[in-house]
Amino acid sequence: MEKLNNPSEFSLIFKYALKDLSRNYHKISSIIVTLFISLFILSAIFTIEDSLKKELNDNAKALLGGDLEIDYNRNQGNLDLVKKVKEFATVSQMIEFSTMLSTTGREKNKSLFTRIKTVDEKYPLYGNVVYEPMGAYERMQKEPNTILINESLSKTLNIKINEIVKVQDQNFTVIGIIKSVPDVSGFVAFGDWALAGKQTLEILKLNGIGSFLNYEYKVKFNDNDKPEEIEKRIEEIFKEDQKVKLRYPENSASGIKRIINNFSQFLSLVSISAMLIAGIGIANTLLSFINQNNMSIAVRKAVGFYSGNIKTLYYLQLFILLFIITVVAYGSSFLIVPIADKYLSDGLGLNVYPVFSLLNFLKIFLVGLLVLVIFSIPTISSIDQVKASNLFRNVFQNLQFYYSKRSVVLSFVLLSILILLFTIGSEQPSYSLGYFAAFFVCLIVFFLLSKLIIFFLKKFKSSSIISLKVSIKNITQTKSITPITVMSLGLGVTLLLTLALVGTNFQREIAKSIPDIAPDYFFVGIQKGEREKFEQGILNMDPNASIEIVPMVSSGIVKINGVDPNTYIKPDNDSYWVIGSERRSSWMENIPEDNPILEGKWWDLSNPDQLQISLDAKVAKDFNIQLGDIFTLNIYGREIEGKVINFREVDYRDLSINFAMLFNPQFAKKNTS
Repeated sequence: MEKLNNPSEFSLIFKYALKDLSRNYHKISSIIVTLFISLFILSAIFTIEDSLKKELNDNAKALLGGDLEIDYNRNQGNLDLVKKVKEFATVSQMIEFSTMLSTTGREKNKSLFTRIKTVDEKYPLYGNVVYEPMGAYERMQKEPNTILINESLSKTLNIKINEIVKVQDQNFTVIGIIKSVPDVSGFVAFGDWALAGKQTLEILKLNGIGSFLNYEYKVKFNDNDKPEEIEKRIEEIFKEDQKVKLRYPENSASGIKRIINNFSQFLSLVSISAMLIAGIGIANTLLSFINQNNMSIAVRKAVGFYSGNIKTLYYLQLFILLFIITVVAYGSSFLIVPIADKYLSDGLGLNVYPVFSLLNFLKIFLVGLLVLVIFSIPTISSIDQVKASNLFRNVFQNLQFYYSKRSVVLSFVLLSILILLFTIGSEQPSYSLGYFAAFFVCLIVFFLLSKLIIFFLKKFKSSSIISLKVSIKNITQTKSITPITVMSLGLGVTLLLTLALVGTNFQREIAKSIPDIAPDYFFVGIQKGEREKFEQGILNMDPNASIEIVPMVSSGIVKINGVDPNTYIKPDNDSYWVIGSERRSSWMENIPEDNPILEGKWWDLSNPDQLQISLDAKVAKDFNIQLGDIFTLNIYGREIEGKVINFREVDYRDLSINFAMLFNPQFAKKNTS
C-alpha cells in the first residue's frame, strides 16, 4: 500500500470515505449484520463477566461472611484461641454437616443428601438472609427441632412449610423457605442445603467421622478498627496452630469465580470461532462489493488516484463501519444484564448491574478490527488488478483474492495477535491454544475436502442434464468460491455439532450413566462394633444385596517432600481439593477392581511398619508427584511420614467408594485403631 503524500490528502480521502459509505452502506448490509451479531455476542460475554466479578468484589465481605474466616475444617479447633479473638472482634460460629433429609408426611421415604449449616444468633455478620414467612429465622434460633430449607430442596422433595422432615433419627419442623443467603460459597452455590440453629448439633449428637463436620468461625471487625492491624493480630494468635486456615474477603467465592472464568473462556472461544467463520463470508461479500465498484475504481485511477489511496479509502470505510457497530453492539449488550440478573438473583442471591469498561470496549473493537483486516487484506489487495485502461476497452474484469508475500506475512502476524489476545490472561492458556490449534486443523481438513470434492466432480461427465452440468462447471472452475464455501459451512456445522454434543453428553452422563452404576444407598459412620449387626440387618431385608464396607480415617497433607504444598500449589489447580482441607482416606488388602494401578507396585509386605501411600494418578500429575516422594500426613493430630509407592486410576463419577489416598493395611490397622 503506497503512502499518502500529506495530511490534507488524507483528510480529503476521509471525507470521501464517509460520503461513499453513506451511498453504498446498503450494498454491504450482510457485513454489517454479521459483524453486529458477532460483536454483540462477544460484548455480552465480557459485560456479564465484568458485572459478575464487580458484584463478587464489591460484596467480598458478605460472600465470605465476615472480615475474616477462621476455618478448622473437621476439628472444633482451639476454643481458647477463638475466645481471644472474641475479646476485640465479633465472632459467629457455624458448623456444616452432611446428612440425609427425608420426608415423613404424605410422601414418605423421599430422601435427599443434604448439607445443613448450623448458625448462632450473630449470623450473618454481613448481609441478610432472605426467607419466608416473616419471623421464621428468629423462630429457628429459639425453638428446637426447627429448620429452614432452600427453594431447591423444597421443590425437589415437594416440602411445604410446617411439614415434618426427618434428619438422622430426629423429626424437624420446616418453618420457612430460604430465598438466598449472603455468604455464597461451594456450600450454597449449587445443590440442596438448609439452615438450623446451633442447638441442632446437641439434638443429633453428631460425630465428625459420620457427618463430615466442618467448623468455621466468621470474624467481624469493629467500625473504628484498622483491618490490617486486626488481621496481623489474629495471625499472631493462630501462628502456632497448624490446623487452622485463615481466609480473607479476597478469597471468598473462589469456586464461583473459577466457574465464571472457565465458562467465560469457553464462550469467548466459541464466539471468536463464530467470528472467524463469519470472516470468510465477510471476505466474499467485500469482494462482491469491490467487483460491483470495478468501473468506479478504474475511473478513480484514471483521474489520478493511486492504488494505495483507493485501498485507504476502503480500509477507512471498514474502520468507520466497525467503530459504529462496536458502539452499538457493546451498548446493546447492557440489555442482556437484567436477564442474567434475574436468574442469578433467584439462584445465588447475586444482583448484577451493567458495568462500562473502556478496556473491554477497546478489546472488542480490536478483535473486530483484527478479524476484519485479516479477511479484507486479500480482498482489498485485489484492487491492484484493476487498470485504468479498462475504461477504454469497456471490459469488465472479475477480481479475485490477491495474495502477496507481504499480505500473507501481515495476515499471519495479525492472526497471531488475535490468538494471543484470547490466550494471555485466560484461565487456562494451554486450553485456548489447543482450541485454536483444533480450529485450524479443521480448517485445513475442510479445505482439502473441498479440493477432493472438486477432483471427483471433474471426473463426473456422464450426466445429460444441462442444469447439472452447468452447476458442476461452476463448482469446479478454477476461480470458484467452492473451497471457501466448504470451509465456512463445514466449520459452522462442526461448531454447532460440538456444542450440541457437549450438551447431550452432560445430560446423558447425569440422567443415565450415574443412576445405572451408582449404589442404591450410602451409609456413613458405622462403628466397628456394629458392622456385623449392620450387615446382617441389610441381608435380612435383601439376601442378594451387595455390600461394600471400608474403613475411613481423617487425614490431611501437611508437607510434600518437606515443603508445605500450599506455598506452591495454587487454588486453580484441578486437584487443589486434596490439600485444601482434610480428606477421608482408607486402607485395603487387595487392589480395588475399579482402581487399576497405572504405575508402581502394590504394598511392600516386607516393610509393614512404614506408611505406604497409593495415590490418585491425576492428583499425582497435577502436583507433579513422583514414585518415592514423601508425604507428611496429619492423622489424629500426629504427623506421620509416608512414601508414595503407586498411582491408581480413580473415576469418581461412578459414585462408588473412592479415595484419593489409600494406605497399606498393616500400618493403618496398627496406627489408626
